[in-house]
Amino acid sequence: MYAPTALAQAETGSPDHQAQVASAAKQDHAQALKLARSGDFTKAADILAPYAKQPMAQVLMTGDYLVFLSWA
Repeated sequence: MYAPTALAQAETGSPDHQAQVASAAKQDHAQALKLARSGDFTKAADILAPYAKQPMAQVLMTGDYLVFLSWA
């Protein structure tokens, strides 16, 4: 299992919800890329999995998610 993503943490109902979600997405993407570059494709894919549930809204994240899955 993986730790809660920054997206999950940002969705707790803060006043700056949209800004936090965008920032969370950047943090999650950066963390996933770091893990993938170190060869941990499964954890990288786990981090991006929530974003892949909305592929048209999260095209970059979904693409990276699929790549990481194929390399895992």
